[in-house]
Amino acid sequence: MHIDQSPSSLTLKAKAEKLDMLLEIPGIDRAAYLGRYHWITIDNPGNFRPEFLKNLIDESFCLIVQKLPLKKRRMLDRHLVKKN
Repeated sequence: MHIDQSPSSLTLKAKAEKLDMLLEIPGIDRAAYLGRYHWITIDNPGNFRPEFLKNLIDESFCLIVQKLPLKKRRMLDRHLVKKN
């Protein structure tokens, strides 16, 4: 995908305490099959402010990483340190 293009939808894990608020925003719905686990789908993410999307992506990443086994988290930490 070219950097100037945006995907037609984006699926992310949301914090449980933010889920109801996010679902009130037009263009954000529960993700198919995963919604009961606090996953959301954002239709036409290009319609949202980049800062808003970045915050949701960062939160989603953290929520997912927290559930990984410790060994996998350490491997990921080492990989991210090397990239930065």
